[in-house]
Amino acid sequence: MKRAAGHILLIAATAWLLAQMFHVNVAPQPLNLVLWLALGALVHDLLLLPLYSGADALIRRLPAPVINHVRFPVAISAVLLLVWFPLILQRRPSGYVNALGREPPDYLGRWLAVTAGLFVLSGVVYAVRRLTASRAGAPRPSGR
Repeated sequence: MKRAAGHILLIAATAWLLAQMFHVNVAPQPLNLVLWLALGALVHDLLLLPLYSGADALIRRLPAPVINHVRFPVAISAVLLLVWFPLILQRRPSGYVNALGREPPDYLGRWLAVTAGLFVLSGVVYAVRRLTASRAGAPRPSGR
């Protein structure tokens, strides 16, 4: 019963948000909004879902204690790539120059540095956890 009420509330909230989005001042051409929503769903379901499901299947082949220490930096890096890919891949630097009047910074180098930093940080956390687990499991020397 609680799930049904939750679903009904979410459907109502979504309907209200879509109604707000289709106002003329938000979406002067509603067909563009419908196309963006439909194509976004299709791109996710037909391209992104198989990609990240396949990547997760590969990651699950790793030893169990390592899985989340690889999964976390991969997921964060993938989200950053998804959000910033036009600038990372420099697909439209002329648009950046036209909008801001200067050349874009090296987004590819920054993304790679953030990705490397995430993997290093995750590796350090894994090493600390292994070290503390091995110390906790080892017998402690007596005070004699």
